[in-house]
Amino acid sequence: MDASEYDLKFFHREGFHRRVCRTCGHAFWTLGDATECAEDPCSPYSFIGHPGFRRPLDASEMRETFLRFFEARGHQRIRRYPTVARWRNDVFFTQASIYDFQPWVTSGAVPPPANPLTISQPCVRFLDIAEVGRSGRHFTMFEMMAHHAFNRPDHEIYFKERCAELCHEFVVSELGADARRLTYKEEEWEGGGNLGPSLSVGLMGLELATLVFMEYTRENGELKPMPLTVVDPGYGLERLTWMSKGTKTAYEAVFGEPYDELRRTFSPADSAILVDHARALNFVLTDGIVPSNAKAGYFARLSLRRMLRVLSNASEAPSLTAVLDRVGREIARDYPEIGANREDLHRVVEAEVERYQEAIERARSVIRRQEERVMKEGGRITEADLLTWYDSLGVPPEVATAELQRPPPIPANFFAQVAERHEHDRPETDYTEGTHGAPEVDPTVPETRVEYFLDPYTLTFEGRVLWAEGPWAVLDRTYFYPTGGGQISDTGTLADVPVVDVLRSVHWVLHRLDRPAPFRAGERVRGKIDVGRRRQLMQHHTATHLLNGALRETLGPHIWQAGAHKGLESARIDITHYRPLSPDELRRVERRVNELVRENRPVKSYFELRTEAERRFGFSLYQGGAVPGRELRIVEIEGFDVEACGGTHCTRTSEVGAVVLLGTERIQDGVIRLSYAAGERGVEVVHQFHEWLTDSGRKLGVPIEQVPKAIDHLMSQLETARRGARQATRQDLSDLSERLLADPNHTLSKGDLTVVIAEESLDRAGLMELSRQLTKVPGRVAVLTSTKEGRGTLFIGSSDAHSPAAPILHAVLPLFQGRGGGDPSAATGVGEPGEPLREAAAEARRLAFERGRSGAST
Repeated sequence: MDASEYDLKFFHREGFHRRVCRTCGHAFWTLGDATECAEDPCSPYSFIGHPGFRRPLDASEMRETFLRFFEARGHQRIRRYPTVARWRNDVFFTQASIYDFQPWVTSGAVPPPANPLTISQPCVRFLDIAEVGRSGRHFTMFEMMAHHAFNRPDHEIYFKERCAELCHEFVVSELGADARRLTYKEEEWEGGGNLGPSLSVGLMGLELATLVFMEYTRENGELKPMPLTVVDPGYGLERLTWMSKGTKTAYEAVFGEPYDELRRTFSPADSAILVDHARALNFVLTDGIVPSNAKAGYFARLSLRRMLRVLSNASEAPSLTAVLDRVGREIARDYPEIGANREDLHRVVEAEVERYQEAIERARSVIRRQEERVMKEGGRITEADLLTWYDSLGVPPEVATAELQRPPPIPANFFAQVAERHEHDRPETDYTEGTHGAPEVDPTVPETRVEYFLDPYTLTFEGRVLWAEGPWAVLDRTYFYPTGGGQISDTGTLADVPVVDVLRSVHWVLHRLDRPAPFRAGERVRGKIDVGRRRQLMQHHTATHLLNGALRETLGPHIWQAGAHKGLESARIDITHYRPLSPDELRRVERRVNELVRENRPVKSYFELRTEAERRFGFSLYQGGAVPGRELRIVEIEGFDVEACGGTHCTRTSEVGAVVLLGTERIQDGVIRLSYAAGERGVEVVHQFHEWLTDSGRKLGVPIEQVPKAIDHLMSQLETARRGARQATRQDLSDLSERLLADPNHTLSKGDLTVVIAEESLDRAGLMELSRQLTKVPGRVAVLTSTKEGRGTLFIGSSDAHSPAAPILHAVLPLFQGRGGGDPSAATGVGEPGEPLREAAAEARRLAFERGRSGAST
């Protein structure tokens, strides 16, 4: 940035001098004679033991002091935004106070909730996780206190001069800092598509705040002025509190009693990890994150498991929930919502603790086997393996290395590397436009006026053709719903020509016909929507809202919609949840939804300015993800559920008809899918189920109510038969193994090693059992092949330490273009049958003897 960006009248009026730091090379402004900026590492900490402010303030007192100061100077205090940034589709977490207002407020699309405003925003940044407890000043969650002003060209609130003046007055007059020890360092800031000059405020080695003046956007490498200029300062609550107390680390100053209590059992570093992670988790779990192995849930799991590992180091350690509750009680003094759903938080956390313990038990043997395999191949376990095991098995590096004979060193920034792997994941949203395959529309074509938003019941209409190309047509107005928001499109006709698909592309709704459009721009055409399809989709979409609300009521506020699809035959909703739903929970949810249907509640759809809708309803509006637009279309089921949604809905819940849950499944870690049918389709499904039950009862020779018992009896008989068959098969394979061992055409012995080679028509389970029979005695290798359905299988079993199965298999896989793997005792590959498979088997036998001899000679 040009130096003129920082040349403020305020600095000259107050007597500041511009200097260049001899250490970092940045220019800075000071009232004193400093030759270096007052920030680490240019200036060492000099406030420890000698606080830089007139009196000590705890975090709560510092926050209130800041907010009251700016309220007294014309700013309106606003509540925190969630730490989970659901209003954005580019990030998971709120990482700065300005995130609350990007992109809609900063672009000028919507007005801010207040102007000017002041806020203390909890922020989450997991990339610092490895530094927590080590540096003395890093946190995974911190509070960014701010005062924001949004300036339009025709109405400026204030910008650089007033911002610097307010900051100086707060730090010096309000907190009592020595003005001669302050420095304002010239820097630049960029984020969220905006950038501008900034001033970093330093005192006694510590950066207290950054004053950002957002003026530009970057487009194709060029800077362009923003439609608004924004005052975007960030004051670190934790740093200001630390400066006021002058303690050895920031953790004593910020966390107080909870930190001191943990210090009685844990080291300072471990105590800091526990109290910091507990604070972050109290916020992100309250704001709706469920721990999982993907996306935002991954970071919650990362923090929880790191806490569990620390707690496992002490015999007298408190439980994880006890630590979370202790820290949560402190937070709730200022943020009462943190303790409002404590029981729900406990259920989520306890399920995660169980999952962690199960993962550790499963992983130990996997880790040992993998090291054994790698060492036999001449390699060793690396740091990369530790990262992979953490991601795939959920095993902390300390646990993994304890199982290894030759453990690698654990990287100091291990958890930062883990977090970075997932930092660039992106949230998913239902509100994406399905435009794949759509043509480009002439940009001069006027925008389509969509009428289905407020009137889903008009099914015939007239519109004027604005543009037509091939099978595509754009009208000046339409009631056809385009694919989007998890809902498939309407179908019908335009001028009696079938409409087979409808898409939304930027400003237009495109209708795809089953043939080239027979009309031209300017003609008026009559549209007719398939009434049965529209009604069914309206019922399924409204049922989705009912289900989502009922699930939150029944299971807890941690439930968030993770995806949805509204089709004709059925619909589905994906929810964040930590375990499968029980039959009782499913019955309660289904009963609640149908109760709401019978209550015939109104379902209202209307548009509202984004900031006003967020103020009235909060951020649960974004159940389907971030919704674009200056205005939000609100769908409100009276007294029950409010969401931002662009779909077609019934206007009363009774129109949904019966809602029938069809099934549930876990589709990924932390996400459960429920399938259902509503309306006429729901009734059809119930009739179909009844027919199936009746037919099953007839075939089993029992009444419907006895079908489950009859099936249990039949399954018991089947399992008895299967056990008998397995015993017979095992005996057959035992007999076969004896014949193969006695046949010199199949069995060859050299020294202490015996190799059996054979081709048998068996599946993999059969090959495994035959191998087990052949290698019961030490010093044997079985090389077995089988061909089924055009694929060749090579199974190698070994009870000889010098001829392990997996390395032999890997050596011969290329011979039959095979793929596979295993361990020293058993390995399987699948590839080309016929002669390539036979060549691979012969080479495997040769390698077994070669390795056996080399092993014996050593």
